[in-house]
Amino acid sequence: MSVVTQARTTAILEADVQRDGVTLTGTGTDCIVVAAPTNGTVAQFAGLHTALGEAVGAAVYQATRDGVETWQRDRETSFAHRTARA
Repeated sequence: MSVVTQARTTAILEADVQRDGVTLTGTGTDCIVVAAPTNGTVAQFAGLHTALGEAVGAAVYQATRDGVETWQRDRETSFAHRTARA
């Protein structure tokens, strides 16, 4: 969980999303869910210095960056559309 949280927060911080001059680190609706088999086929540990932890962190980091970029693009498009109609 901490690897995922750190990766997500780092991606958001790097995007420098701000509200009222304060850099945001997430939202009140952020949710992290881990779904994994419990039949012993998964590694028990996935810390920062394990191959699994690195893979999970990289995947979450990239997915969050992609999500922030999409959100920013959609927000700009929506703002431009509203401004054009005004």
